[in-house]
Amino acid sequence: MQRLSRNEKLLFAGALLLIAAAYIMNYVEISVGGYILRSSTIRGALFIVLYSCWGRTLERRVMHAEIRHCLMAELLLIIFWILDRSIKFTGIFDETTTVYLWYLYYLPILFIPLIALRISFCLGRQEDYRLPIKAGLIYLIPLVLLLAVLTNNAHQLVFVFPGRVPNSIEYTYGAGYFVIVVWTAGCITATIFRMIHRNRVTKGRFWLYLPILPLLLLIVYCIIYVLRFSGLETIRLHDMSSVVCLMIVLSFELCLQVGLIPSNERYRELFLNAGLPVGIFDDKMRPYLVSRAFRDTEEAALQNAADEPLILPDGIRLVGSRIAGGYSFWQEDIRSAAKILEELEDMNESLTESSIAARKAYETRKERQQLAERNRLYDRMQREIQGKLQTVQGLVSSFEKEEDPEAEREFLLRILLLGVFIKRRSNLFFLSQDSGRIDPEELEYCLEESFVYLRMCGIICGYEVLGRTGISFRAACRIYDFFEAVMEEGFDQFESVYVHIRQQEDGWKILTEVQTRDSGFFEKVNGRSIYAEDEGDGAVLLSLHVAEGGGRR
Repeated sequence: MQRLSRNEKLLFAGALLLIAAAYIMNYVEISVGGYILRSSTIRGALFIVLYSCWGRTLERRVMHAEIRHCLMAELLLIIFWILDRSIKFTGIFDETTTVYLWYLYYLPILFIPLIALRISFCLGRQEDYRLPIKAGLIYLIPLVLLLAVLTNNAHQLVFVFPGRVPNSIEYTYGAGYFVIVVWTAGCITATIFRMIHRNRVTKGRFWLYLPILPLLLLIVYCIIYVLRFSGLETIRLHDMSSVVCLMIVLSFELCLQVGLIPSNERYRELFLNAGLPVGIFDDKMRPYLVSRAFRDTEEAALQNAADEPLILPDGIRLVGSRIAGGYSFWQEDIRSAAKILEELEDMNESLTESSIAARKAYETRKERQQLAERNRLYDRMQREIQGKLQTVQGLVSSFEKEEDPEAEREFLLRILLLGVFIKRRSNLFFLSQDSGRIDPEELEYCLEESFVYLRMCGIICGYEVLGRTGISFRAACRIYDFFEAVMEEGFDQFESVYVHIRQQEDGWKILTEVQTRDSGFFEKVNGRSIYAEDEGDGAVLLSLHVAEGGGRR
C-alpha cells in the first residue's frame, strides 16, 4: 500500500469531516424560520454529497470497465437508498405511502451485496475481462425477493403486522424476511471468501486483506440489528442504511488503495520510481520530470541527442525525441553490448579462418564422395547390363564373320536393338537415383526408340502407356525386360507389334500382341515365365503382371 499524496490526504480529511458531521446530526436539530429540519434529512444530504464526490472520482480512477460499471451501479443504489429513507422520514406522507417507501429499502438491500459479489469475481483480472452472460441469471433471485417485499401487504410473508394492518412501526418478521437475510449474508460472505481467495492466489501482503474488515463489521452489525439490540439506539447507530452504505463504500475504496482494483492515478510517482532512465525536458532543456535512474547529463549533450543518438564517454547511449512543449530523453547502457560486439568481431575473424579451412576440407571430401558415388553407379549399371553387353559382343563377332548380306542385316538389326535396350536401360537406372521412381513417359520413350528400328524391318508398331503416378525402377525394368525378351525371341518374323501398358491397383500390366510369320513362335514362348495365348492366324498375345516392387504376380 503506497503512501498518500497531499491531495489525497486532503480528500480523506474532507470525507471524515462529512462523516463526522453526519453522525453529529443524530444529536442536534436545526430550526429554519420556525421549521425544524429533521436530522435524518440533513444526514442524508451529507451522505449524498459524500458519495456523489466519491463517484466522481471513480470515473477517473477505475481502469477496469466491468468494475467501474458495477461500482457506479452500487453508487446509484446507495444514493437511492439514502434518498428514499430521507423522504420516508419527512413525515409528510400517509401510512400506506410510508410503508411502500420502507419496502423500497429492499431494492438496494437485495442488489448491493450481489453487485459486490460480481465485483469480487473481477478483482485481479485483465481490464477487458467480462463475466459470462449466463451469470446474469442470478439477478432473478433478488428480483423475486423484491417482488415478495413489494407485495407483502397482500400475503405478509416478509413482515407480519398486528391485525394485518400494514405500518412501519409495529411488525414481526416472517419467513420471507429470513430468506432475504440469508441471501444478503450469503452474498457478503461469498464476497469475503472471493477476496481472501484472490489474495492467496496473488500471494498478497497483510494489508491486501484490509477491504475485508468493513464487510466483517457489516455482518456483525446486521446480526445485532436483526436482534434489535437496544445499544444501537444509545450510540446513535440505529440508521442501518447509513451504516451499510458506508461500510460498502469503505470496502471498495480500500480495494482501490491496496491495488485489488486497478486505479488510474499516481503516474508521477510511478515515473519517478521507474527503473528506466528517462526524463522529460522543456524547450530550454530544463528538467520537468526525471526518473531517479536518469544520469545527470550536460545541456550540450542533450541538445546534440535531440537531433540524433549520442554515445556518452561512459558508454551510455542518449536518445531524444521531440514531444509537445519539449523533449523526452532516455539512456541506454551499451557497455555490455559493446563488449559483446568486440568479442563477436574476434570470434568472427577466428570463425572466418576456420570456415575457409573447413570449406576446403568439405570440397575435397565432396569430390571424393562424388567420385565414389559415380564409381558405385557405374559398377551397378555394369552389373545390370553385363549379360546384354556379352550378347552384343557375340553378335558383333558373328557379324564380322558373316558374308551373306541378308544375314549381316539381321545381325546388325539385332545389335541395334540391343544397343537401344542397353542405352534405355541405363537411362532408367540413372533417372531412378533421385527418388527411386520413374515417370511413365520414360517407358514411352523406350518403346518409341525401339520401334524406330523395328519399323526399319517393315514391322507395323504401336503402343499405349496409361499411368497416373510414377513407377518404381524395378517395375519399369521388369516391363522393359519383358518387351526386350519378346522382341529378341523372333522380331525377324514379326509383321506387327502392339504394346499396351497400364497401371492397376496392385501394380502394372503389359500386354504385347504380335502378328508373326513363324508358326512355331507360340510353342517357343509358351511354358516360360511369359504368359502366351494363341489367337490364331499367327496372332499371339503375351502378357505379364508386375507388382509395384518389380516382382511377378
